[in-house]
This record gives sequence, structure tokens and C-alpha cells, in this order.
Amino acid sequence: MESKKWGDRSIFIKLFIVAILLIYASIFNDLYSEKTLYIAAFINFIIAFGLAMQFKRSPFIFPILFLYAYTLYSIFIGRYYKPEIAPINIIIDYGYDKSALLIILLVSIILVYLLKSSKNFHLDFSQVFITKKTSKYFAFASLAAGVMMQLLYLDTSIIGERAGYTPEYEYSIVFYIFALYYSHGLNSNAKWAIALVITAFVFRDFYYGHRVTGLQSLSALYFFRLSHFYSFSRFIYVFILGISFMLLVSSYRADFSLDISIVEILKSLFGEHMLSLNTAVYAYVASLTFIATRDLLSFEQVLTHLYNFIVSMIIPGTYGQSLYEISKEYYQHANGGILPMYLYFYLGWVSIPLTAVLMSKYMNLIYKLEKKRFKKFYVLIFSYIFVTSSRWIMYSPNQLFRGVLLFSTVFLFLSLLEKILEKLPSKVRA
Repeated sequence: MESKKWGDRSIFIKLFIVAILLIYASIFNDLYSEKTLYIAAFINFIIAFGLAMQFKRSPFIFPILFLYAYTLYSIFIGRYYKPEIAPINIIIDYGYDKSALLIILLVSIILVYLLKSSKNFHLDFSQVFITKKTSKYFAFASLAAGVMMQLLYLDTSIIGERAGYTPEYEYSIVFYIFALYYSHGLNSNAKWAIALVITAFVFRDFYYGHRVTGLQSLSALYFFRLSHFYSFSRFIYVFILGISFMLLVSSYRADFSLDISIVEILKSLFGEHMLSLNTAVYAYVASLTFIATRDLLSFEQVLTHLYNFIVSMIIPGTYGQSLYEISKEYYQHANGGILPMYLYFYLGWVSIPLTAVLMSKYMNLIYKLEKKRFKKFYVLIFSYIFVTSSRWIMYSPNQLFRGVLLFSTVFLFLSLLEKILEKLPSKVRA
């Protein structure tokens, strides 16, 4: 699978980036009024969208980059072009927006040069998925583990309110991924039975007022079962339908009744909201409070929070406050956080290249099929990054650190168990 850096393909994009930097320099030197922030936000979207379009033939890279670009588009609409559609904007003024926009711009530009492209955009799953006699046991055991986590860690006792859940509920996706992986070589009835069970729990998640966990499960089904149907036009159609459905779920969970028609939702989506997603705006506003809060803390306090963050990624739930809790001591917001600004709180401007390197390293894992060793591990880790992309782009980077660590631990455990069972006599396995 031949690959190359996108930055080598076009001198035009390099000249375009220079022009962008000059425009930003003008804005940051106060040569323009504050209202030109929406121009900078639009430029951020254009760069991200242009990067995504370079991968429009890829059923795996394009959805991640398109979601990133769509997030920036929603920020442009909801924070700058039509701020009245997002009441959350009032919690913080526009004094920190220049820094936020510059952080996003620099991360996007570095991504341009770090992401690899390939002539062969499609995965040949036959190189990765090797059916063994024990596959059916691991497939159904993983499915059972995921189902149990979703049953045990979702509080459905309060009628008429969003069900509460713990992090364990969301990490059920780890086991769903392994269920879909191990079921690859099973007969079609077994494969689709597993897919139907996962789909049933997707709608259960929506019914109780949540969206992200269900979206992750749908993404896993797409990755392992439907990606071979991918085309750019189909993706756009499904994406618009998906955004409409997410708005329907959002309307439903407001009071757990559907007193708004589909027509009204579509009018709002294509009219007032201009296809933007309010979740992205809420996350962006929360991110602005991260930058503002950092300015209120001493260097020693930031270092303490960084230490606590690192420890919490290794030993979940044992150390310090989440960034949401830290910033809420000074600003009230609705949680969430755009990845570049989330890491900026802990590392300052050093976080910019680190964020871009982190994103590119994970996305470039898809090309590790060239390697004879560890290809199964690389592709499975990439599948987890793909499936959780909506989470780490708009909520928190936990999936990129703690989530990957947990996923790798489960992978190593299952791989070891697989080798042990393979050595047993067939009568014992049966």
C-alpha cells in the first residue's frame, strides 16, 4: 500500500496557507475589527474541509476529517455568523476567541503535512481477520460483556429524565468492537444476529436520551459491516439524515415527548441553524473557558492539574478534577471540549504540534497493513479511534489515552486467551 505525505502533492495549498497566515496576522494585529473573527473561523473550516476532501475516497479517514471540518463549520455558524442561535455564547465574551481560532488553525495546518494519503483507500479485511475455531466463543462472549455493561451502568429508574450513566457504560463499545471483529468469519446468521443485538442497544441508548454511545455503536457497525458500501455521495446523504435524526433525539430528550414534527426539525436544521450542530458550539464555548481559566491559575497550579490528568489517564477515577470541573469553578458551561483547546489548558502552545502529531499518528495507523507484524493490533486500535472520533473531537481526549490503554489491555488479554485455547484439544474447547 503505497503512501505519501499530502504536503508533497500541491504547491497551491502551501501558497494558500501562507495567505491564511497573513490574514491571521492582520487580525491579531488589530488591523480589522473584532467582527472579522467570523472570517478567521470560516478560514479554519475551509482548511479542514479541504483536507477532508483530499480523502473523500477513503471510507475510514474521510469520516473522521469530515466530522472535524463539520465541527469547525458549526462553530463558525453558531459562535460567529449567527450567535443568536446558541444562547450559551453569553457565558464568555470574545476576548479569548483569537487564541482559540489560532490554536485550531495551527493544528489543522500541521495535519496537512503529517497525514498520509494512499492510492489504495480501501482496507482488505481478509489480510486482518483470520477465522479460528475459537472465534465464535470470543464473538459472543465479547457481545455479552458489552450488553452487560450497558445494562448495569445505565440508570433508568427515573422516568421522564435522561438516564444517568458511568464511564463503564460508554466503554461497552470496546467489547462491541471485539464482538464484530471475531464474528467476521462466522456464518451470516451469526454475524447479523450480533449486529441486530448491537442495533437494539443503539435505539435503547437513544430512547433514554443519549446520543454519543449509540452513535459509536453505529460507527462500529459501519466500520466492520458496511464500509465496503461507502461512496462519497452516499456518505453525504447518510450524514444529513443522521444529523436530522440527532436533532430529533435532542428534541425528544428535552421533555421525553415528540411534540415537534419532522418538518419543523428540518426547517430548523436547514433554515435557522444552517445545518450546524449545537453540540459543537457548546463544546467550543466550554473550550474558551478552558483558555480563560488557564489565565487565572498560577504555573504551579497548571502543573498540578497536568500531573493529575496524566495519572487519571493511567488509573481512571483516582486523581484530581476533570477539566470540566476545574473550569466550572470560574465559568458555568455545558461540558464538552474541542481537542486542541482541551490539551492547550495543560500544555500551553506546546500542545499544538503534539495534538496534530497525536491525531495524525492514530489516523495513519490504517496504513500499518503494510507491516507483517501487529497488523491486527494496528487496525483494531484504528477502529477504536474511528468509532470514538465524535467523542475525542468534541468532548474530551480520554479515548485517545485512557480508552486506547483500556482497549490495548483487553486486546492483549483476549489474544493471550486465544493462544491458550488454541493449544487445548478440540474436545476440551467444545
